[in-house]
Amino acid sequence: MESDSAFAWWAWLLAALAALGTGAFGLWFLRNRRYSPAGTPEIEPPLARRQAPPPSPPEPVSEPQPAASAPASALAISVAPVQLSRSMRFASLAYRLSLKNNGPKPLSDIFIGADLVSAHRSLPMEQQLAKPDSTLPETGCIGAIAPGEEVEVKGELRLPLETVRTIRQGKAHLYVPLLRVRAQPDGADPVARTFLVGTLPDGQARKLQPFRLDEMPQTYRSIGTMPLD
Repeated sequence: MESDSAFAWWAWLLAALAALGTGAFGLWFLRNRRYSPAGTPEIEPPLARRQAPPPSPPEPVSEPQPAASAPASALAISVAPVQLSRSMRFASLAYRLSLKNNGPKPLSDIFIGADLVSAHRSLPMEQQLAKPDSTLPETGCIGAIAPGEEVEVKGELRLPLETVRTIRQGKAHLYVPLLRVRAQPDGADPVARTFLVGTLPDGQARKLQPFRLDEMPQTYRSIGTMPLD
């Protein structure tokens, strides 16, 4: 297990969230870049007292054309957590999943896949986030969603505690569940989203807090999610 601070962990998650839109994981670069040790500054020799020739005019540089953004999917996915119950073997998340058709045409035979994993900075981000080509366990199917219609389904997922990657903060053992969802309408592109699950902040805390694994098994009802996209 790795020794981490909760602040560094949540800062990593927020940096990953900000980097998802561009596909660049800035935090990994910042954590792995090498800093040169501070040394004695070099003193430049004085310039000769003569006028330097005028600089050559810069060569024209063609402006790069911005890449066309991908069209937004007609299917929107949102999640509302109900509760997280932890036993001696599992962390079980009950949730409500909402699918909305924002397109002009009906969507039919929408197959839904979902799972629950634990986040950890030792794993590459691409292995922790759901993608349209991800293979997730099938959890249900919706027959059809009319244009503008929103359909809600209930579900429950279990995370075996033996697979949890814990985070150390002093003597505390913490874990951060990730709810990954993928929906595939018939004849349309699949949509995938990943939601961080945590306890709602209290007092002066402003962000979702991780769950503790070193406490007695219990049920958490004051929980929330944050989309990582």
